[in-house]
Amino acid sequence: MQLDLYLPRGARTAPLAVYIHGGAWVSGDKRDYAGLGAAFARRGIAAAVLNYRLAPAVDVRQQLDDVVAALHWLAERAQSLGYDARRIFLVGHSAGAQLAVYALASGKIARTSIAGIVAIGSVGINPSSDVAELDQRYRDIYEPAFGSDRAAWSAFDVQPLLRGDEPPVLVIHGAGDFMAPEAISRQLYQQLDAAGCQADYIQPANCDHWNMLEHMAEPGDPTMHAVARFVLGK
Repeated sequence: MQLDLYLPRGARTAPLAVYIHGGAWVSGDKRDYAGLGAAFARRGIAAAVLNYRLAPAVDVRQQLDDVVAALHWLAERAQSLGYDARRIFLVGHSAGAQLAVYALASGKIARTSIAGIVAIGSVGINPSSDVAELDQRYRDIYEPAFGSDRAAWSAFDVQPLLRGDEPPVLVIHGAGDFMAPEAISRQLYQQLDAAGCQADYIQPANCDHWNMLEHMAEPGDPTMHAVARFVLGK
């Protein structure tokens, strides 16, 4: 487990956004999101940008272990580093959204330890069924992390695990994102809502699967503004 911290100047009790990158569980690195971490800090939000071990060297269970270990490390050091352990938010993109949502819904992290989740361009939320929503070119992307036995993927379906006491979730899907189908994000929102969770859904214009993150790192970006309002509660 590795992470980079981006702290607002003079931070004492800032909320903390824990960013979990995408990359189909097989790629991605925290260094690619330095601009995003700095953008959070400019808005008064501490940010931790995580690395986790990548498939196929490990599977999704071990990746979840890395996320859980990072959250424990961050919670234990909140006071000394200047953020509020009661206001830790998970921000996951693509495969990172799956890791964030499943870690909470499955109980790998306590529901009461997380103040909210931002799920951006989600994939793999209910892998046993939502694989059918993927473009034919991408229907094998789940296998390195979830295994070749598709019958076993249902163990990672989030819907049966939702209890209605999850923290608030902001679901985001770019209007131009055709790599991660909107149906997966929309279904996540609907399943959260049906379970009684507090959930919101936004669909930023002129954003695809990857450039949304680039835009979010820019001053004045409306998507980052929405995320900051969600985290800051205003």
